Amino acid sequence: EEWLHICERWFATSTLQHSSRVSTLYRILQAGRWFLQNYPNLRDLSDWTREICAEYVAAVDRAKIGQWSTPVGNVASRCGQPFSAGAKEALLKSIRTLFFDCQEWGWIAKNFNPARTLATPKSVRSIIGPNPRVIDDAIWAKIVWAGLNLTDADLLKGKGIEENDSWKYYPPAMIRALAVVWVFSGLQ
Repeated sequence: EEWLHICERWFATSTLQHSSRVSTLYRILQAGRWFLQNYPNLRDLSDWTREICAEYVAAVDRAKIGQWSTPVGNVASRCGQPFSAGAKEALLKSIRTLFFDCQEWGWIAKNFNPARTLATPKSVRSIIGPNPRVIDDAIWAKIVWAGLNLTDADLLKGKGIEENDSWKYYPPAMIRALAVVWVFSGLQ
C-alpha cells in the first residue's frame, strides 16, 4: 500500500511527459512487486539500502517476462523469456528516476546515490547497440551535395569570427575533407 501511494504521488508530481510517466509508473510498480516478494516485512521506499539495490539489479539482470507483472497483448506470448537488454535498462532507469526524484523532493533521505547503486551493469549496456534510422534518399542527396560543395563563404558564416583569425585552428581544406568523409561514411 505504501509503495503504491509513493508511486501515485510521484506520478502526480513528476514533470515528465505523460507517456513517459505512464511507462515509468508501470516499471516502478514491477519493482514494488519484486520488493514485496523479497522483503514482505519492509514496505516503503525509504527502506531500500545499497544491498537491496544490488539485489534488485541482479534480479533485473536475470528477470523473465511476466515475472513481476501480468503481460497482455503480444508480450503475453513471450512469458518466461528473458528480458531484452533494453528492457533491463528501462527497468533500472525507471527505479533510478523514482529514487532521484523522491530524494530531490525531500520525500526520502539520501542514503545512497541511485546513479551508482542502481546503475545498469556494463554487460547489459554493451549489448544495447545503436538503433540507426533510415534517412530518405532525397535528404541524403541534399546532404551529399552540401558536403561536396562546401565553400569558404559557408565556413565563414557565424558570429564572432574575425577575418584574420578564422582559420587559426582548422583550415578550410581540412573541414571540407572531413565533411566528405562524414557524408560518405554515413551512406554506408
